[in-house]
Amino acid sequence: MFFVFKPSGQVGYGSLIHPARPVPAVSVTTLDQQPFALEQLKGQWLLVSVGTASCPDACAQQLFIQKQMREILNKDKDRVDRVWLLLDDGPIREEIKPLLAETQVLRVSEAEVKAWLLGDVSLQEGMTQLFVVDPQGFAMLRMPTPQTGKEASAAKRVLQKLLAASAVWDKPGR
Repeated sequence: MFFVFKPSGQVGYGSLIHPARPVPAVSVTTLDQQPFALEQLKGQWLLVSVGTASCPDACAQQLFIQKQMREILNKDKDRVDRVWLLLDDGPIREEIKPLLAETQVLRVSEAEVKAWLLGDVSLQEGMTQLFVVDPQGFAMLRMPTPQTGKEASAAKRVLQKLLAASAVWDKPGR
């Protein structure tokens, strides 16, 4: 197959992170100020977004889309967790708290986010994207937050392909 269909390093929606970046061995904090080792996120596909606690309307829209991206995976949704990385220590707006149900919210530094997810992408651009992290903890794909039905369908197809390709070795839950 390799000689007929040569891999191009492209995906249908989004950009591959090459080389894939492993989860850093650092401790961050949860919302209730408890220490949390980022390596604990291993064992599950992750949809990760980055933002600040003030979370303007664009951020809230991104969290809503992140939630919907997981839900449209239907039977495979239990193989994907949502993570929101906060870059500051401010209080979270009350209006967005319902969007955070079943979301792991962690407070991290910009340096940790840059090393793991962003690479050469600016922080501002990274805050408008969703990152896909594989069960081994490697950040491997970034995609703009889908804004139209066509973009959402393309993002869903990419996620479904990843989940289908990993169905043999990846199981729901950690």
